[in-house]
Amino acid sequence: MKDARNGLPVVVGALVALLCVSLAVPPALADYEQAMSYFRQKKYVEAAAEFEALLSNAPDWDYGYFMLGTCYLQLRKYRDAEQQYRKAIELNNSKFPYHLNLAQALLQLKKYDDVVVTLDRAEDLAATDREKRLLRKFRGLALARVKDYARAIEDLNAVNDGKDYAVAAELGRVCYTVGKYACAVKALEQAIALKKDDARSLKLLSQAHLESARKSTAKAQKAAEYRKAAEAARRLLALEPDSTEGHELLGAALLGADDFAGAIAEFEAVLAREPKNCTAMLNIAQAYPKLEKWDKVLEWGKKAAECDPKSYLAYNQIAFAYNKMHRWDDAEAAASKALSLKDNPSSRQQLEIARKGREAEETNRRAEAERIAYEKALEEQRRREEEERRRIEEYKIRTGQAGTSKPDAKSGGEGGGGAP
Repeated sequence: MKDARNGLPVVVGALVALLCVSLAVPPALADYEQAMSYFRQKKYVEAAAEFEALLSNAPDWDYGYFMLGTCYLQLRKYRDAEQQYRKAIELNNSKFPYHLNLAQALLQLKKYDDVVVTLDRAEDLAATDREKRLLRKFRGLALARVKDYARAIEDLNAVNDGKDYAVAAELGRVCYTVGKYACAVKALEQAIALKKDDARSLKLLSQAHLESARKSTAKAQKAAEYRKAAEAARRLLALEPDSTEGHELLGAALLGADDFAGAIAEFEAVLAREPKNCTAMLNIAQAYPKLEKWDKVLEWGKKAAECDPKSYLAYNQIAFAYNKMHRWDDAEAAASKALSLKDNPSSRQQLEIARKGREAEETNRRAEAERIAYEKALEEQRRREEEERRRIEEYKIRTGQAGTSKPDAKSGGEGGGGAP
């Protein structure tokens, strides 16, 4: 049985059986048998009434308080159960099931610190393997809730045999929380095998694979982890087709796996459900660069920045797009805005690219201007020389020198000389 308020298990029937030996003689055997008969028939209200009547005549009967508490536990009257178990322990603190059932009531009341204290004190009383297992199970569940993760993992690992959903699911959650992703994956897969519609564990499983992929330096392992993250997300969406988180997880996995078109489609599905999801907008802006659609990078970067004006990543994407479009001034302004929100290497790089791009463009512009001026001067020089040649030809024509190429006889020439 499981409490509807917090999903924690209630295990009591088997614990009653632990005390069927060496009990104090009840005050009225026939009434006791009637009370136990009601209990076995799961008529807990009637059983509780019988035990209350018995206790009115035997106020020091510890087992009566234990059984009354157990009736209340089954009826989910956890505060009443806690009271009765404490009375039983006050009268006889040597019975391990008294402490264990008190721990269960406290667990349902979310008194997790008290659960740990109760079971720590009773640890030496747990004699059988079964008792020790139950102690570690419930203490491990409580330790997880008080964020004593090291002890929680130790307890839950010790009892996790892949057959107890509560243990596997909580171990998976705790391992994920502390970044032990291999441990998380193993436990969560066990939980899902036991409960195939466990959406919560499927979400964590996808997230654990995503984190493993991001931390991996081996290309093949990274690809495998992204693929497994996508598989878990698809299984989640099969259970919950309208799950925004499912589409977010699948989009992130596809983005990591370089399926950019698929990732964009998933994040657009997120926005169809949550139009103001700034992260989805940013992820789309981060997917489009690989498709070399700079106008789309700019469009979605601006949407993300408008959605979340404090997102330095959005302005960084805008700067990236402007740099690719060689709009250096706009890129510098966007990168500077990103850096004003958060000093980060990526925005500094975009700022440097913008400045160097503008510098190179100015250098190229000057060089082009100089080339044009040089070619213009050269052309002007050729024009002047041509004009000079034209004037000389005209002069020769006017003076009758045009076409004369032999030297004057009076000036001498080859073989020339005076008269003999």
